[in-house]
Amino acid sequence: MRIATNAFFDAVRKTKRSKTGPLDQDVAAASTPAGHVLETSERASLLRVAMAELTDLTRLVFHLRATEDLSFREIAEVAGTTEQSARWHMHQAGPSCWPAWGPTSDDG
Repeated sequence: MRIATNAFFDAVRKTKRSKTGPLDQDVAAASTPAGHVLETSERASLLRVAMAELTDLTRLVFHLRATEDLSFREIAEVAGTTEQSARWHMHQAGPSCWPAWGPTSDDG
């Protein structure tokens, strides 16, 4: 399972690399509030702790859904499980990981 996962991530990275180009403006000049950087760092730390408590399969399912935006069918193929099982693992990861992931569009 790990070999298939790594092969998938390698393919995704190659695709992302080919889509990048030169920046038109200086990224460092963009103004980002200092509080935002600190908040993002804190959320990342909370997410790492929450994900460390998950099983390997649940962590993989959450990662593929949240960061790679794969469908449950695609997740099931990568993880070597069923679509229903992928949904169940995502449901198990939700309570501990989504609050650390950040605000959702309905947090208003």
